[in-house]
Amino acid sequence: MATPRNKKSRENTPRQAARRSATDEKITAAVLALGRREGLGAVSIDAVAAESGVAKTTIYRRYDDRSQMLDAVARELASPPEQDYPVTQAGLCELLAEIREIFEAQVGISAVGGILASQGEDLDEWQHRVVEPNLARLRSFFARGVKEGQLRPEVDYEQLIEMITGGMFVSDALRDDVPEEWAPNLVALMWPTISR
Repeated sequence: MATPRNKKSRENTPRQAARRSATDEKITAAVLALGRREGLGAVSIDAVAAESGVAKTTIYRRYDDRSQMLDAVARELASPPEQDYPVTQAGLCELLAEIREIFEAQVGISAVGGILASQGEDLDEWQHRVVEPNLARLRSFFARGVKEGQLRPEVDYEQLIEMITGGMFVSDALRDDVPEEWAPNLVALMWPTISR
């Protein structure tokens, strides 16, 4: 007579692990697709179940609620690369273009605007993982430029960062996209004001 396997050993089989991973990927893809299309405010367990084809009961086995699901997906997003661009007009242009691409690839630019505009803990992890690291890269670029004597120290760089990110979100809202030429055009306008 065969001895029954305990539940734990069944859950740890390679097939179970692969199935769980595939389900997790479907949930993550659904959260990101909904976020890009409708904003993260539209993400709910019901909406993710409908988008992903994963049963609500399966989603609830993984997450207690929407907030926990959003936090888990945010933690899966890749950190921005740690690359220092040269403090030049071209370097700032490349940095802004990369930030634009990261925002678009991770959740969509309009959703990033929603993250910044939201109040409450639901999207704190998204702000911490998606928005803040990229804003920190801009702060670092400007601080290096001031320290190296290439940028003017009297410029309010926090306000400049707000103008840059705000301009990105407005461009996306008005055009339903941030065009490739956005970064070069913006940098061409502001570089004479900030460079020494």
